[in-house]
Amino acid sequence: MKIAELLAKHPDFHLATPKDNEKILAFFSSIKMNTSSMEIRYDRSPDFFKLLSQQGYKSFVFLFDGKDGVISGISTIVLRKAFHEGKEIVIGYLSDLRVSPTIPRRMVVGWRKLYADTMDNYDVIDEFDGCQFMYSAILDENKNAINAFTRKDRESDIVYHALVKYEAINILGRIPLLRSLSKLRNIINSGLSIEKLQKGDEGQLRNFLYETNHNRSLGFFFTKNGQGTDELTRRLLQWDDLLLENFIVIKKNGQIVASVCPWKSSLARRLVISNLSFPLRVLGLLMPLFGKQKILENSELSVLYLSHFEVAENLAPAERNAIICELVKFVLLDSISEQAHMISFLNYPTRSSLPALFKEGYLYRSTPGTLYQVLSKRKFLDKKSLLEHRENHQVGLELGIA
Repeated sequence: MKIAELLAKHPDFHLATPKDNEKILAFFSSIKMNTSSMEIRYDRSPDFFKLLSQQGYKSFVFLFDGKDGVISGISTIVLRKAFHEGKEIVIGYLSDLRVSPTIPRRMVVGWRKLYADTMDNYDVIDEFDGCQFMYSAILDENKNAINAFTRKDRESDIVYHALVKYEAINILGRIPLLRSLSKLRNIINSGLSIEKLQKGDEGQLRNFLYETNHNRSLGFFFTKNGQGTDELTRRLLQWDDLLLENFIVIKKNGQIVASVCPWKSSLARRLVISNLSFPLRVLGLLMPLFGKQKILENSELSVLYLSHFEVAENLAPAERNAIICELVKFVLLDSISEQAHMISFLNYPTRSSLPALFKEGYLYRSTPGTLYQVLSKRKFLDKKSLLEHRENHQVGLELGIA
């Protein structure tokens, strides 16, 4: 099936092209996401499509236009290579769903039909390259999305099947006294060392990323030699200012056991916040105490993402937590974090490092979310395409481009 055949059955909808960029940006900036503590608006100017190229190797932007050609809604699908239990596959990431509050009900019904049709046929649409799974990430505070898609009592031909819980850990700083003392403290034991990636260690880094991902469910497609469609090679080409020399690694007896690369996505997407809750307004004004700029209403929240954050699976929990704390400390003390309000990284509750971070005096805010497999009701009931719900899933997700 061609995607044109799919859209022919849904004439109110079409695929966007770069010519639609300005219209999309205007619509996107008009829609805010409400949480219990703030409103968030994503600024994707000057190029809406830039973030999509960072997310994967191919993308599709679905538009539904209202009166006079004004956009009433948008959603995107991005394809990327992945490992699924050791095998190379193609998966699709669903994001950017925005709907105008004034959209006619007829259009809502039409969109649901298109969405269900797409989720029922993604594996046979030629342009989707044999895509095997579709998935999406939703913050638990995004009540509108939760109510629209995941409520069990809502009759729908689209199923959001929960895979695993995750947390976005946003570290604001460290208690000043502990921050000063940390400069004098060595790493946890003499068998470990922390350093910026050396020129001769690229091969070892690639092998480490491969080993931590290739047996996961929907792990990132890192390869040992970096050839072909390797994810790290693609990111080095597509992600602004992502450089091998910015990687930080921890070695144990000369072998890499952890990695991270601090990175900002602000050239592709900026977070603008407003309507802050009283506690967040107070915290925003106190940020200079942690060496940061104030967080103000209707301004960009500058986030430094800890991308490629991987820790070897065979480490004991105590050593794993100590390594995570050491990497966070290294980044906070590095000049790269000076202009950021916070650093952010992905955490899975079943392997949570939060108690260790709290004990070390880090001030953080945890934002929980859920990763969902998205499929049609027919596929869900058939179960052949259904991923198993496991709390120890390590699904590939980068917060900076999610």
